[in-house]
Amino acid sequence: MDMEKLVNDITEEVMIRVKELPNQVNIDLQRILVAASNESEMYKSILNKLDTFPREIDSLENLNQDLDCYEDIILCGLDNRELANLALGVECGQKEHIAIKGILKGKRIFLIEEGIEYRQYQNTANKVFFSMYMEYERKLISYGITLVKKENILKVLNNKNDCSALQCGCVLELQNELKDLEEGTSIFDFTDKKLVSEADLKKMFKSGIESIKIRKRTVVTPLAKDFIRTNHMNVSRIE
Repeated sequence: MDMEKLVNDITEEVMIRVKELPNQVNIDLQRILVAASNESEMYKSILNKLDTFPREIDSLENLNQDLDCYEDIILCGLDNRELANLALGVECGQKEHIAIKGILKGKRIFLIEEGIEYRQYQNTANKVFFSMYMEYERKLISYGITLVKKENILKVLNNKNDCSALQCGCVLELQNELKDLEEGTSIFDFTDKKLVSEADLKKMFKSGIESIKIRKRTVVTPLAKDFIRTNHMNVSRIE
């Protein structure tokens, strides 16, 4: 056998495979992780949105643990525990682990707004308590996680540019919401009432409001006065 020809043949074959290797790596890096069970409604909905998207999509069932093969990670939602843990950098569950590892590895991470649990309690929750979760959400944005509505996920994934503009928009929106919340909770207006009872104050106090505004002629019941004194509430009287 011609040894020189054999060496040349082997060299050519090696070079062909080396040239193919980067393409294969690029293909692998195009994968997306949708961090949800493939049986969940949110996963199915996201999958439907990405039906025409030319990338392989994995769910939690076929997760590659080192995350290196994923270019993007989509968190379909966070419950209250997961949101608090992630904001504090604590790993207590699979989604927190994936998000924290993704942040450390510099992956693009998207959080679907419709899947953030605490938001559904906006009209019923204590406002001060609710604002705490808003602060957690703002922390996630500061970590580089991009909030996105489900209907916009395809558009965002197609944008190869930095997501900083979108993140800044989310931060500004949250800041405005927090400001509105703080202004709305700072003082409760009782100027339209001729009499303020303890029951009125208790209902207001449960919402996290500790200051009230009343007219000088407004009658405050003895029990209401005791409640104000006991809870160190601020009272402003106007004409």
